Amino acid sequence: MHVNDWLVQNGYLVLKEGASTGSVSVHGTLADGSVDWATADVDWSQSSAYAVGFNGIILNRVGREPQGIVTKEQAHSLLDEIARKLMALKDVNGESVFSRVMNSNSVFNGPMTPQAPDLQLGFQRGFGASDECAIGEITGESILVDNDSRWSGSHLMDPDVVPGTFLLRGNKSITRVPALVDLTATLYSLFQVEPPPGLDGEPVF
Repeated sequence: MHVNDWLVQNGYLVLKEGASTGSVSVHGTLADGSVDWATADVDWSQSSAYAVGFNGIILNRVGREPQGIVTKEQAHSLLDEIARKLMALKDVNGESVFSRVMNSNSVFNGPMTPQAPDLQLGFQRGFGASDECAIGEITGESILVDNDSRWSGSHLMDPDVVPGTFLLRGNKSITRVPALVDLTATLYSLFQVEPPPGLDGEPVF
């Protein structure tokens, strides 16, 4: 999925007049080293959201992004609106593209959460963000395109639709179904090393 192209087609990301492709990056700097916003392909004064990286959508927030327009009061309803539209997105065969779209506060915790993507995209099996999306490009192509390259593994699908396997050796038993964050905590425990404060996860044994 070309996520930025979806954002353009739905009016959340606005290219400058006459442009059909581009990037969320700015292409130049001024003599003093500051960003030359005139070189941007995107009209940030009208853009409320963008994507760079694989599985997140970022709001163009006032006070966080340099050209932010989305206020704290507007953010919640805007995130709900974008998530609702993404959950309704289907491919040509009628298959849903997403299994869930989550607010960052339900995915991340800790002091750096405000710097995380505002929405986390949980793609259904067989779908993922495009390589162009990873570098913030707007392609001008269809939103959904076939992946013609070898796809032997992916970190892009919702983990709930591609569960992992936990292998045990010996007579240990686990106290619950483990999560990925539990593996680090378990290794600290097995090696009898005191984990750092604030570590996510718990030992599974």
